[in-house]
Amino acid sequence: SKMLQASFQRSVERACGYHFGETRRDLAQIQTAVASASAGDEEQRRPVSTALAGALNQETTTPSARRFLCRQLGLLGGEGAVPALAGQLGAEDENTAETAVLALGCIGTPEAVAALEMALPKLPARIQATAASALGSMGEAGVTALADRVSGADPVCVAGAKALGHAGTDQAVKVLLGALQAAPPEQRRLLQDALLKTLGRKNARVSPEPAADACRRLAATELGAARQTALLAAAIRFLPVSESRSLLMRALSSEDQAVREGAVQLGVRAADAELSRAVCGRFDALTETEQIVLLQALKERGDAAFAGVPRQAVGAKAAPVHAAACSALGVLGNSEDVPKLLAAIGLGDGVGEAARRALTRIPGAGVAALIGDALVSTDSANRREILDLLIDRAEAGSVHHYMSVVRDKDRRVREAALRGVGKHGTPAELTELVALLNDEIGDASFRRPFESCTAALCRTFADAGPASAPCLAALPKATVPGRPSILRVLGILAEAE
Repeated sequence: SKMLQASFQRSVERACGYHFGETRRDLAQIQTAVASASAGDEEQRRPVSTALAGALNQETTTPSARRFLCRQLGLLGGEGAVPALAGQLGAEDENTAETAVLALGCIGTPEAVAALEMALPKLPARIQATAASALGSMGEAGVTALADRVSGADPVCVAGAKALGHAGTDQAVKVLLGALQAAPPEQRRLLQDALLKTLGRKNARVSPEPAADACRRLAATELGAARQTALLAAAIRFLPVSESRSLLMRALSSEDQAVREGAVQLGVRAADAELSRAVCGRFDALTETEQIVLLQALKERGDAAFAGVPRQAVGAKAAPVHAAACSALGVLGNSEDVPKLLAAIGLGDGVGEAARRALTRIPGAGVAALIGDALVSTDSANRREILDLLIDRAEAGSVHHYMSVVRDKDRRVREAALRGVGKHGTPAELTELVALLNDEIGDASFRRPFESCTAALCRTFADAGPASAPCLAALPKATVPGRPSILRVLGILAEAE
């Protein structure tokens, strides 16, 4: 409406005198108008854009207001926005000029690209770098504008190369490769980094063929350790397996340990199993640290087809390698690995802990049964470990293993077994526990854990009736030693009948 337009115009006029720290009421009204116009068509944007451009061109507009108006025009675009912003590129206040650069970058039209390209040589050094970055984000036209401005060590060339690396298009790669061919040594690293950034992006914009060409060209240059690893990652992604395998083998033979470790990780994680097998085939030739890296990477890969590598490494003289192998078997192994892991749970230097964790998570049918069977052939300390493993695995079929040692001579073994029964027992174990309470199993202190476990199962299987029902049913036929125990269970349940 005319009233709203008049109100908006008055806000624009007052905003021209805005100084930082003053009330932003008029600025807020302009922001609202810009947001509304941005959602409309050109007819709706034109009056708002024209008003803002006119205010920006006024000589009396303050620097704070100019920066605000530049930002709003960058969001809105529209007729007159680019000429008005281009007029601010030579502003005495560098912050205003830089804001105008960023606003033109937001608009991103061919006219905005042309304005930045024309002004680029005349801008202060700091703002030249901002302009180069903005051009890199403005599509193919912006990339073309930077084509002659990436060969050098000045701030514009540095920013231009980084911007092209961020752009990541086929044209940007072509420009960077062209510059790399003739670049002096001090400039080469910058261009390498820009190319590697393009190739390393998760959602790469570059096409496979230019990407593969870039990998080959980079492989022919001298690269530092970090760049070699980045190149190998790109090569595995874009090159045929035969070529990426060649680069992988070269990296595995490097004198730099960081390069070798990076190659191990990348090779094992590669989608193509041929590369993973190539790395695993060199296991014995790897250093202790590299073997650990390989085993950890295999664990992360989670492919049971590679379980032979950690099986080979279980029992290694180096405890860290042994521990890493045990940990990997927790993911890659199966029931055939249980005996070796059980034999390792009593070892130190982190091996025992790794074996325990592996046994907790190792997949496969029959694993819990094998672990439970070991209860009868080991000492009390290991029996406690095995019971804790079974409890952590939380498999219902293990309950009979708990019950087999509930009368063990070692108190801690009995308590661990009863803890398992309390967590995973069934009504059958509840009946068996009540029968045990009626037996001559020991004195009051011996019986106390049995009574607590019985109470826990009573609560678990109470269903619709009272939790005390099983004990009340057993009370009339209770034995002399069993009656006090059953009464104590009723006391724990705290139910008056």
